[in-house]
Amino acid sequence: MRTKQLVALFLCNLIVWTMGNGLVPLLPVYASQLGADQAVAGYYMAFSFLALAAGTLAGGWLSDRLQRRKELMVLSRRA
Repeated sequence: MRTKQLVALFLCNLIVWTMGNGLVPLLPVYASQLGADQAVAGYYMAFSFLALAAGTLAGGWLSDRLQRRKELMVLSRRA
């Protein structure tokens, strides 16, 4: 993969990562305003981070299994 493509992919991921990390800490606050207690908000956060970890592991497994890393990186940004 060319350097120009990697830089563009990095910048797209950086924007999404920055927006996500700015909003994730506010999720328990919003949940409590909507009537959820602290336990439900904690379960939701735990499930969210578990899903992120599972997606990371599945992506690594798929890239090793299919040997098509470029296509998987492009598809992961479209989803």
